[in-house]
Amino acid sequence: MTTTATPQDVLDAVRVAREALSSVASSGAARGSREEWAEVVGALQGLVNEATAVQDSAIVALAAVEPEWCEDGTIVELRRVAGHVSVDAPAIVSGVLCLWAVAAERRVRDAVRRTVDDQAGAGTATGLGGLHTAMRAGRLDGYRAQVVAGELEECPAEVAATVITSLDPWFDTEDATRLRRRA
Repeated sequence: MTTTATPQDVLDAVRVAREALSSVASSGAARGSREEWAEVVGALQGLVNEATAVQDSAIVALAAVEPEWCEDGTIVELRRVAGHVSVDAPAIVSGVLCLWAVAAERRVRDAVRRTVDDQAGAGTATGLGGLHTAMRAGRLDGYRAQVVAGELEECPAEVAATVITSLDPWFDTEDATRLRRRA
């Protein structure tokens, strides 16, 4: 999701992508070789990875909106800096993604840590931006990114960034256990 994209822009793109996938989905016997179907599976996983990265960006944008009650009883939404997490953001994510409360809190925290790696000098350096970049490129899924981030949780941002850079060549080929071991 680019910084100029509106929620409607993203929703329109999601609708188009879903319609395109639905129109080519096979309802009967599938033709093609194992190699061809394996390529399809890999390409779809790349799409899921990219969509998860965009979803992370949307969660960060949602979490940065803080409702404020005015004296006259009206509510205005204030946009805070990326990385700010409003009190009700995990509850909203919980409802939208059908997650239990703890899982939603973790989902919001992970999205913020991966996506807001000191954007615009906000003082939110985590060193995990490389994970988000790899997800945006379709090379890393959310689970493996979460595993790597978990291993680097207590590291200074510079160390985390260095480790992620060194892991980058293996994002396309290694499972979570091997990435954890390398980290």
